[in-house]
Amino acid sequence: MKVEYDPFEIRIVIDNETNTSCNFGEYTPHDGSILLNLASMESREVFMVTLIHEILHAAIDDTGENTTEKQDHWVIPRLMS
Repeated sequence: MKVEYDPFEIRIVIDNETNTSCNFGEYTPHDGSILLNLASMESREVFMVTLIHEILHAAIDDTGENTTEKQDHWVIPRLMS
């Protein structure tokens, strides 16, 4: 089985002035981009977990299923454990 993904944009900010719904990162479904806010991240591990979390949001979105963020947040931690 081979799975291919188109590249997606990762935007990185280092301030607290960017409006996001989450302090660490955010996946934007309308353009498929991921925003990571380094000002909120205290370690490399937090950065990596946040990046993987947001990539999983993108992967769930790519399935075409209409899920809520609450549903995604139930599934994502279980996929990451």
